[in-house]
Amino acid sequence: MTRILVVDDDDLVRETLVHILIRGGYEAVSAQDGRDALARCHENPPDLILTDIIMPDQDGIEMIIEMRQKNATVPIIAISGGGQAKAMQFLDAARMLGADKILSKPVKQAELLAVVSELLGATVTLKSTAVNENRDLSSKTGPRKRGAGFRQLQHRPRDSGRLRPLLQ
Repeated sequence: MTRILVVDDDDLVRETLVHILIRGGYEAVSAQDGRDALARCHENPPDLILTDIIMPDQDGIEMIIEMRQKNATVPIIAISGGGQAKAMQFLDAARMLGADKILSKPVKQAELLAVVSELLGATVTLKSTAVNENRDLSSKTGPRKRGAGFRQLQHRPRDSGRLRPLLQ
């Protein structure tokens, strides 16, 4: 199974992206910053990296530069939402330094899966998702069991506003 590393310091965004990718048929693991991501890449190299840009300890730009020095072929998608004008400046810098694709937050589910599929050269169909404004992230068949790199998402009503743009 294709392994994707999701790097974001925001727990909710990171786990939502992991959830989207898993439902898209990928194995997804996560890291909370660039330093953690590089360690995970050293242990078990991913097939693709999806990284935020603005993070503590080691940001996405630094991680992209190091990844390109170590592995020039792994596809990298950079995402950012640090204010529209700022986000585009960071994303443009990420592209110049080695990101294959850039996306602005909030990232739409269909757009994310299309870009991932394009970079991996595969066609992926989304597994039974009818997520809309009136549904949360829980499964009709009950909670998923925890596995390597996956933690059960806990949907809280106050998160609905933050999650909705990511799941469109």
